[in-house]
Amino acid sequence: NNNNDSTLKCPLCPESFATFLNLEDHCYVEHRKYLCNICPMTFSQKVTKDRHIYQQHAGNKPFPCQDCDSSFTRRDALRKHQHCRLVHRRTPCLHCGKTFSQKGNMERHRRQHTGERPFSCTICSCSYTRRETLKSH
Repeated sequence: NNNNDSTLKCPLCPESFATFLNLEDHCYVEHRKYLCNICPMTFSQKVTKDRHIYQQHAGNKPFPCQDCDSSFTRRDALRKHQHCRLVHRRTPCLHCGKTFSQKGNMERHRRQHTGERPFSCTICSCSYTRRETLKSH
């Protein structure tokens, strides 16, 4: 395909093509190479080309976490993130964002923000944020 209207030159031979798809097909069939569609690099394996695109071009992070705002350049990095108990299995305080491994600990912490004192003495007017403090009173 050596007509004068062609705009994309093969990086591996003198051939030229009108579309990237035609160039990509040519490179695979004739040279057994995969082309990056952003820069002139070529790769012998598709997975290597895909990894290059995800890691090198424009902050492209095509693997978003469904549970938070994080995104990743590689699927394996997303899987590792999703299995991290520290990130997704903690309960956040709605007032300050601090996270807790147990919901009860978060609720006790939250009382610092709200001033709630649910544990009241039946003898006097004292009240406390923690049951243990009431018992020792």
